[in-house]
Amino acid sequence: PETIISRCQRFDFKRVSVPEIIALLKTIAAAERIKVAPKVFEAIAHASEGCPRDAETLLGQVLVLDEKEITEEQAALVLPETHRTLVQEFIGYLALQQPSEAVRFVNRLVDEGVELVSFTKEVVLVLREIMMKKLSDGAMGVPESFEGELRDALARLPLAPIPQYIERMNRVRRELEQADI
Repeated sequence: PETIISRCQRFDFKRVSVPEIIALLKTIAAAERIKVAPKVFEAIAHASEGCPRDAETLLGQVLVLDEKEITEEQAALVLPETHRTLVQEFIGYLALQQPSEAVRFVNRLVDEGVELVSFTKEVVLVLREIMMKKLSDGAMGVPESFEGELRDALARLPLAPIPQYIERMNRVRRELEQADI
């Protein structure tokens, strides 16, 4: 009812961007006088999925290692497993229009025991990142984390199929969540 709504406050929360989270984490690490590898900040920012509180918690877990300098290897002991390089390889097959290679790649992931729900979730996040970069920078926009041949392939990938890829991956993720495997 209107009488209740008029007495309520509404707070709309949104995700914080990866660069903003990285800046926050760098400030915290500097205040603690601990040197942290840049890739660790990036991994934490991606793992936090736009939530600064989760990013601070993950950084706190890394800082508990009680070292003056935190390397990627040390942080890997604490941080949740990420499939970023695997995701980039998979998206590369999509960009190069090599569906049979993509299927073989996914079969290899299954054989290696990669958790497919989190993998598909990461694929969606990276595809969204690519789509947003292309929308803001034009057709050639590709996130900095992509290198070499993959970067070139993504630069040639048109924007049009990316939302379809995202929808398909979301559908696959939902099906995997409901599957009894």
